[in-house]
Amino acid sequence: MATGDLRATSLPREIKDWLEQLKELVDNVKGWAEAAGWETRQTCRDVFEKEGSCYEVPVLVVNRDESEVSLVPVDRKVPGSDGLVALFLMPDFDDVASFYMEKGQWFFRYAFRSVSTETHSTNKTERFPLTEETLARVLNDIAAYA
Repeated sequence: MATGDLRATSLPREIKDWLEQLKELVDNVKGWAEAAGWETRQTCRDVFEKEGSCYEVPVLVVNRDESEVSLVPVDRKVPGSDGLVALFLMPDFDDVASFYMEKGQWFFRYAFRSVSTETHSTNKTERFPLTEETLARVLNDIAAYA
């Protein structure tokens, strides 16, 4: 399905809203990652919902040195939030962080490996608002243990 596909014009309002939220998320993560010295490239994938809607979602690949992660939309219908996006460590597709929207704000869950290594404890997932600073902290932690 090509970007700008005619099917996109007939999508329900809630899917159009989801696509706008994803565009804003990808634009922010792309800009912040590049500012932190990471290379980015954007691609897309098709989504086919049970209700019959078909559309394209953006996927952002972020890499530096030996580290590569992909920001991939998972589902727009998630109990307790307004959508879910995963950050996968490549090439194994290890789910390392979950991004979700609550009341118009993106948050994410991530277990810092640097903290668990220093304290010899198991990885404890923490919740953070998505900001340029918190994203840089996560990317740096991923790079340190790639």
